[in-house]
Amino acid sequence: MLNISKSLVSLFNRPSFHKSSIDGVRAIAVILVIIGHVFFFQGKLFPEISSYGGYFRADLGVDLFFTISGFLIGTLLFKEYQKTNYISFKMFYLRRFLRLMPVYLVAMFFGIFLLQNNPLAESGGSNAQNMWANILYVNNFLDISRQFMGWCWSLAIEEQFYILIPGLLLFLLRSRRNKFNTLIYFLILSCAIRFFVVFYYNFFPSEGFWGVPGSESWNKTFSLLYDNLHTRYGGLLIGVIGAYFYVYNNESLKIFFKNRKNIILNYVAIITFLIVFFRIDFLYFSEFTPQGLQIIEAPLSFIEKILFAFTVSITRNLFSLATIFIVLSSMFSKDFVSIKASKFLSSKFFYPIAQLSYSAYLMHEMIQIWIFPKLAPMFKFLFNENNLLALSANGLVSIILTFVSAFMLYIFIERPFMELRNSEPIMKFLNKSKQEVKRKELIAGIS
Repeated sequence: MLNISKSLVSLFNRPSFHKSSIDGVRAIAVILVIIGHVFFFQGKLFPEISSYGGYFRADLGVDLFFTISGFLIGTLLFKEYQKTNYISFKMFYLRRFLRLMPVYLVAMFFGIFLLQNNPLAESGGSNAQNMWANILYVNNFLDISRQFMGWCWSLAIEEQFYILIPGLLLFLLRSRRNKFNTLIYFLILSCAIRFFVVFYYNFFPSEGFWGVPGSESWNKTFSLLYDNLHTRYGGLLIGVIGAYFYVYNNESLKIFFKNRKNIILNYVAIITFLIVFFRIDFLYFSEFTPQGLQIIEAPLSFIEKILFAFTVSITRNLFSLATIFIVLSSMFSKDFVSIKASKFLSSKFFYPIAQLSYSAYLMHEMIQIWIFPKLAPMFKFLFNENNLLALSANGLVSIILTFVSAFMLYIFIERPFMELRNSEPIMKFLNKSKQEVKRKELIAGIS
């Protein structure tokens, strides 16, 4: 199945069925994550500069991934049901396995060596003995200090969502319940769960909400609020809701976005996106610093605690709602803002980055954790103790190595197994022919 020339073509030439704006969002997501972590993982090396990484919001890069993933998976499942009146669980899970697991296993192999006995790793070591949890996609059930390749908690959440969503959607589509109302109910529930977790565990600024990375409060916040399916499924579900409108209300969306009055909603979505991105939603609890808005660790009254918990409960979902609205408007709307957004997200520059995003996400932290302490002294010497230049050079080397390794994994592992999904043996196993499946229409850009 290895065809290097074909893999290279797929890396740089966007197929006609790909949604170009989705590729743009995916590329931006991985860029935010990688650059944000360039600063985060050099915190011990350049403590006076690393906090500026908060401007890049690596955490929201993950929310972008969740939203787009939910949209693509939802589109796939809704289209399949629309065509066949059924959702093939066997086909869905096998294709997900071949898409995600082979390159993940290779990345874990490298992680065993690159994370070993490293002072920048979350626990100071690789935690390779807990690799079984990654293979079963339950690594987010462990405390972050015990996780192997700790950044892969997001993959666990997505896979857990993938396990549940086909059955839930099939049940919903066959029921007489109002589909949209039911999806909104689960979205509201996601906010309520986050609100409860904040209150139950006293995740307030002066009582254990984050704190210094690696501290007990940081680990607790990460493990109980940040990396669980029940506290993070909102973004994935918003993507599914967007897919529901895209598949079942496509014409209505076209009419909706043709109405020029809706340009106001485009501005609202963009402003909401920026408010969350720059932490303005936490303005009441924060102070201005050179590193941006920072939450003040001050005691809160009961009313202030309610306001704080409410803000935490809705902010990520608002960000995801703004994202999916911007994506849909870039697909359907012809107003000035949407055209500019569509042109930006559809840039050819973003497409290969989007294609490499999965492998780059898998490799970036282990490369950073491995290389930063090795090269930092050299760059400090070369740049005469100019820590900003040293940090930037260290980060640039890590980014180059990340995408070189992602390129190799894409060409030799990721793409061949993606092609394998459409091979004759797999089709026979699924009892479907290539002609029956019509993969291009069903995949609609999922890769």
